[in-house]
Amino acid sequence: MHRRIVKRALDGPEGFQTTANYPSYTRIPVYAIIPGVTVPISHFPLLVLALIVNQFIHEFGHALTAALESVPLLSMGASLTLVFPSAFVALPSAATQALAPRGRMRISSSGAFHNLLLWLVLNVAAHAGADRLLWSGLQYADTSAWGRVVVGVEQSSPLYGYLAVGSIITQIDDHPLLTSDVTTDLWSTLLSHHVKATPEDELGWCVARSSFVEQPISCCRQEAVSAAHREPLACFVTHEPLWDERCLDPLPYLSDPAPSAHVKRCTSTTDCGEGHICTRLRDDQELVRLTVHTPVWASDGPADSVVVWSGPRAEILAEVDVSTWAPRMHLLPVRLPVLVGAFIGYVQMLSLSLYFFNMLPVSFLDGGPFLDASADFVVMSSGGSSNAREDVELAALEGEPGSIVHRPSPRGEWKSRLQRTFHYASIILFGLCCLLGVVRTLG
Repeated sequence: MHRRIVKRALDGPEGFQTTANYPSYTRIPVYAIIPGVTVPISHFPLLVLALIVNQFIHEFGHALTAALESVPLLSMGASLTLVFPSAFVALPSAATQALAPRGRMRISSSGAFHNLLLWLVLNVAAHAGADRLLWSGLQYADTSAWGRVVVGVEQSSPLYGYLAVGSIITQIDDHPLLTSDVTTDLWSTLLSHHVKATPEDELGWCVARSSFVEQPISCCRQEAVSAAHREPLACFVTHEPLWDERCLDPLPYLSDPAPSAHVKRCTSTTDCGEGHICTRLRDDQELVRLTVHTPVWASDGPADSVVVWSGPRAEILAEVDVSTWAPRMHLLPVRLPVLVGAFIGYVQMLSLSLYFFNMLPVSFLDGGPFLDASADFVVMSSGGSSNAREDVELAALEGEPGSIVHRPSPRGEWKSRLQRTFHYASIILFGLCCLLGVVRTLG
């Protein structure tokens, strides 16, 4: 049993030094992926690996569709610009332009289509419970219905050394992490907001009345408790109708993992007996109790203990990495399910992002050739004709099989205007979306 309160160390005269709390991405449609700000800096290798996977899937789509359209593959490869990887395939322009508009549309959009297909496959697999089959087969136990497995604690956190890797947090204050709804994340919910208990569930502690009234009241009278002179005491209040408040040492009451003979829980003074009153922490006291179950192979200490945290509960959420999969054997890495889950999440996120990004009607992206082929398709569907094949034949007669000579035509003029309009409009809209994402993320 831990007999001290773990609290945030001071850093300068401004009080608490908080760690960045990564925002939820489900509230805004556009957000920036910034390692160390919106995602942990330790996930940067996972982001690079996810980008490599999506790049190869993208280029594989182009190569496969080109083969189906009987367009030869000139070359393929990968490159590294600074720290950002990229893959490419090279197709002969003459053979590509000689295709009908539908064929050119298929080749230009096939890379983005394969990114979208990858996103759909991963989402279907997730909804089908493929992760449960995988980790159960690898001898991991699912703890999502009753606790969270500690897979890492920041070294700068006061909780480092008090929460062992592999231990399972089963309760936050008086709220067990029990749920049959897998879509509800009680861990994030309880640490992101101050959850007010109902009168039936709000338990206090029985204290001798004579002992309670003898305690000081100084900590309860501070209008703004600053970190510079925070006392090791906490403000306790009695239940109605005999309302009163005093400063008590919280550890004898908060650090007991289960009700015992010397610490009795209560909902009212009538539960405590003669000479005792029922008291509880005042609502503004930043004390959080974490009930921790430590497996035998993870520690030599007691199986169940309580860690008392003093400070904003959101810091626990930011500084403690948890998982819902616990290894059944000590040889299995505790962090593996978290890393694999994060990697798959980044692959999904980047695959959908690359799909929309590459299909922008910009000349240097896949959306540019797709728009060009779509315009030719519309012209041919309306009874016109495309001069692509004539251009290719003329270039071949001049001995330049890799180039195309475009004849000026009214159709080419309006198509160029259309492409320029879409090109600049897409760049402006994309820039505004990026700016909005950065502002919303950092704001």
